[in-house]
Amino acid sequence: PDLAPETVVNFISKFKSGYCNNSIWHRVEDWLVQGCDPLGNGNGGSNDLVTEISSESFVIGSVGVARKSIPKEFSNDSQFFIVKKDSLFLNNEYTYFGRVIAGMDVVNKLVLGDQILETSTDTTLLNQCNSYCNTNNDCPVSTSCVNGNCRNLVCASDQDCVCSTSTPTPTPSPIN
Repeated sequence: PDLAPETVVNFISKFKSGYCNNSIWHRVEDWLVQGCDPLGNGNGGSNDLVTEISSESFVIGSVGVARKSIPKEFSNDSQFFIVKKDSLFLNNEYTYFGRVIAGMDVVNKLVLGDQILETSTDTTLLNQCNSYCNTNNDCPVSTSCVNGNCRNLVCASDQDCVCSTSTPTPTPSPIN
């Protein structure tokens, strides 16, 4: 939260409210995935969140905030991305506000149109994720579980984790 306090507050609020629930991963490339756009096409959300530059590098698993190329001073208030490859060209250009602590194998399997089914910031729920997976051993090692479903964890800090899941869309529809 120290690196991007306004951004963390913004996204934790959105995650707690379910804002991203049932939205899609509208941009999936070999180096990143991007989602939580209310329009589902990369044009949704407001571009009024102050861009908070830090010294953190965008390495595999880094979570950042999407923005238009101009003005650089403002980012999108809803769309976030996760980098699948080191992307140092994003350094000092985009807000870095978290990292994937488990589940990059899930991120790497996402395809265009997969859904973000649910987000939660409840640390009790996150502890249950880990306990359930460890006890029942029915999810891949780098994911966690909620009610028997494998989940991916994204954290802005140890206290502000997001437990989310994505379900593959049988036939992804093209997005213009």
